Amino acid sequence: MNPGHHINYRQLRKVNPKAARLTVLRFLESVSGNVSRTARVFGINRSVVYDILKKQASGDLNDRSKVPRRQPQKNTCGSRTAGYYSQEQDSFMANTLVIVFIEV
Repeated sequence: MNPGHHINYRQLRKVNPKAARLTVLRFLESVSGNVSRTARVFGINRSVVYDILKKQASGDLNDRSKVPRRQPQKNTCGSRTAGYYSQEQDSFMANTLVIVFIEV
């Protein structure tokens, strides 16, 4: 690649993140592993190139899920959470279930 030419990594990522990473890896291979030159050509930091190399070593070039790893407010036990339902609401739900079973 001629000096002064740049590849817009952000545009590539918008289209396909995995393909963008593969492009960086192929270019890195073509310049004999020169991380600094690869980062300069793609307009990214060297740390991004190293992150891509880590992803390659782990065997997965796909993006991780956008869902947070830890969700403290997420209800993991269905629709009931302690403190959200009063005892009156619980008895109403129980009576409703009994009526549904009797009608069926």
